[in-house]
Amino acid sequence: MAGRGGPARTNGTAASNKICQFKLVLLGESAVGKSSLVLRFVKGQFHEYQESTIGAAFLTQTVCLDDTTVKFEIWDTAGQERYHSLAPMYYRGAQAAIVVYDITNTDTFTRAKNWVKELQRQASPNIVIALAGNKADLANKRTVDFQEAQSYADDNSLLFMETSAKTAMNVNEIFMAIAKKLPKNEPQVGAGTGGRARGGVDLQEAAPQGRSGHYLRLTGAERKMDLYAYQQEVVERALQGDNIIIWLPTGGGKTRAAVYVAKRHLETTPQAKVVVLVNKVHLVDQHYSKEFKPHLDRDYTLVPVSGETEQKDFFGKVVQDSNVVICTAQILYNAMTNDEETKHVELSDITLLIIDECHHTHKESVYNKIMRCYVEKKLKGEQRLPQILGLTASPGTGGAQILERAVDHVLQICANLDSAIVSTKKCTTELKKNVPRPIKRFDIAEKRPEDPFGQHLKWMMQEIHGYMTLPQDFTLRECGTQEYEADVVALEKRGVKENNRLLAQCAIHLRQYNDALLINDTLQMMDAYCYLEDFYNTKSIRAIDGTDILLLGLFQENQVELKKLAMDSRFKNPRMAKLESVLLEQFCPDEESRGILFSKTRRSIHCLNNWVLNNRALQEAGIKAAILTGAGNGITYMTQNEQADTIRKFRQGVVNLLISTSVAEEGLDIPECNLVVRYGLLTNEIAQQQASGRARAKDSQYSVVTLAGGREQRREILNDDLEELTGKAIAKVQDMSPQEFRAKITELQRQATTSWKLAENKKAEKRSRHMASSVQLLCRNCFKSVALGSDIKLVDNAHYVNVNADFERNYKVGGQVMLTRSFEDWEPGQTIICNNGNCNQQWGFEMKYKDTALLPNLAIKHFALETPEGRVTVKKWKDVSFTVEDFSFEDYCQDHFPDLFD
Repeated sequence: MAGRGGPARTNGTAASNKICQFKLVLLGESAVGKSSLVLRFVKGQFHEYQESTIGAAFLTQTVCLDDTTVKFEIWDTAGQERYHSLAPMYYRGAQAAIVVYDITNTDTFTRAKNWVKELQRQASPNIVIALAGNKADLANKRTVDFQEAQSYADDNSLLFMETSAKTAMNVNEIFMAIAKKLPKNEPQVGAGTGGRARGGVDLQEAAPQGRSGHYLRLTGAERKMDLYAYQQEVVERALQGDNIIIWLPTGGGKTRAAVYVAKRHLETTPQAKVVVLVNKVHLVDQHYSKEFKPHLDRDYTLVPVSGETEQKDFFGKVVQDSNVVICTAQILYNAMTNDEETKHVELSDITLLIIDECHHTHKESVYNKIMRCYVEKKLKGEQRLPQILGLTASPGTGGAQILERAVDHVLQICANLDSAIVSTKKCTTELKKNVPRPIKRFDIAEKRPEDPFGQHLKWMMQEIHGYMTLPQDFTLRECGTQEYEADVVALEKRGVKENNRLLAQCAIHLRQYNDALLINDTLQMMDAYCYLEDFYNTKSIRAIDGTDILLLGLFQENQVELKKLAMDSRFKNPRMAKLESVLLEQFCPDEESRGILFSKTRRSIHCLNNWVLNNRALQEAGIKAAILTGAGNGITYMTQNEQADTIRKFRQGVVNLLISTSVAEEGLDIPECNLVVRYGLLTNEIAQQQASGRARAKDSQYSVVTLAGGREQRREILNDDLEELTGKAIAKVQDMSPQEFRAKITELQRQATTSWKLAENKKAEKRSRHMASSVQLLCRNCFKSVALGSDIKLVDNAHYVNVNADFERNYKVGGQVMLTRSFEDWEPGQTIICNNGNCNQQWGFEMKYKDTALLPNLAIKHFALETPEGRVTVKKWKDVSFTVEDFSFEDYCQDHFPDLFD
């Protein structure tokens, strides 16, 4: 009798069965129903419109006979002619095969005979071959006679049944017949998989009863990897091998979907190699320990690599020896551009490249540098490129505020990633149910009625304005704004360029006062005062001319009055009072809450943390705060271990309020978090969505503390509009036909490649505009000439050092530089400081290279460049107008230790 959804009843139990594992492959022409047969057998499902298989798909299923448990590892191959050459890779080592034809299509029966011949000629000699005449439910349209097929099967010693994946007719029966015919003298462990079983539980584990009595189950690992319907919908094309960007809201399970795709990719792709890229150091361990390791570690080798791990120094070897590597994007890019064998990696070494927060793939981001290499190879017709899987909560609009430009931006992101963007269409209700958005509210603070401290700062700034002579073509905007900060940064550069130290120094001091105004606007007055006091404490030992003395004197003359005003509680910041009420509303000793307070700068979060620790009401409410900043070196940065420790404490509830910069906006997944507060923060729509998505708990709150009609409120409202515009732009892109979409992104890729090449040519021309020996390096503070461009050499493609032995006359050393990381060929020494009188401008630090060379490592931002065309300043060494030659350790030793070479 035909089976109707489950296999026939077994006569034994599974508890004491012998376990045998066999590789089974399905072959046949495209559209004969191979995938439908497997889906019916493994999951008891049938899809009327099953999409074509790309390459091959891998599934497992276990059945029990009277005395044996048989586990099938099933490889469902693609039937299209272009995949024919791949078939031997899948049937090699197989113990069983099902060759499928369509009873309504004679050509598929002829093709099935060819598959049988190929198996008899090239597959294992003892392979069990079954012939399946599928679509028996369409018997009225039959073109292949049952007896003809039966006679052919008998002549070739094949098992034969007509089947229907739609009605389940004979589906379980054909697999059971194969199971009975396979040799079961010895257990077959990991057949066809190199000896590693892919199931997630012990194969002896008892399975649930199928409807017809036989044991029929998914393996444990597959049960654990169940996806929501909306996740299944968005990964469908990735499982077919397409390059896609998954667009799901924060908390929607993008990473879980990526793990699922990675698992299927590893199971179905020969010599698979998966690399997962993240853009923040702390996400390496989070993705490894919380997402990929629990589902893949049993069967595959996974390695997390970040800048603080030793594996980065042998990254090429790590990739070679691992199945899955999770790393920061910079590490992969460094490996792609490094020629050393143990460090080098080619894109062709990777079969699946997963890019987290892929909306960063634009302009000169490291993501885009990697993908630029990919696109160039693709346009040249290179075939061995990895599949791309991007993950994002929002690609944003790229600054566009009209639909047409937003569509252009989304298309550019798609072009940069060579991927289509997918989102759920059929399961939006389920998505909204499982990923609720926090309740957004504007907590409006009263306007400060009086601000004598701020007014006094502005008066002092006007005094400086009167002291300097502003260029006629230069205008300063309103004090206490971001625009004013941009103006004085440009003014300092102008002063350096025109050899006008008075103008440059006044601009530097005005920026400090402007920063103090911004701090006063959002934090406590004493925070602003202490910021200025710290700055002038360093300036007091660096006065070298009348300008320095006047500017220092202005602060010292007003210092007592400023401090008095800052300590006057009558003029305290109403925003801080509102922030306190927001926190007290959420936190109390009897209820467990967890929140993240976002602020703009590292300094501001340190100030907020001190405020919380010293606020009696907040302490009595049970708030246990900690800061989280970006990884780096310096007092206000955190090491990777410090980041990990803080996040771990927040997960455990030891810390219940995280005070953070934007580092926590992306990827930080704390399900218990029920409050997000944005304080003194202006960001784009992507960062806003990322931050709000940190509130994961039910009935979470998303608070924006702002003045009525303030900048933060206006920006939040604009961001909401831009989020809606992003959705419309994506819908427009998704509505394009495949041909139109592919044509557009190919054209964008060609344009981007051409633009990049032109830009590189311009950079090369700029780097060779001047002879290195014709360029002088001047201390940016005192303007003294201290070196020539020809003195600078490039070490390990990263460090710019002065190799002229006479250079040491121009600097003195300060404190020892302490770095949290160790490096392969060098270690830091002491800071180096300009020794021209009281200048004391920091220039960089000494580095001990290969335990021999003591090299002054210079930061170009602390220098001005005197070129044949005039004086300029640059932020980075890559922007200088002369060529910097590579450092030669041998030449250095010959110059500095000539006796060794006599």
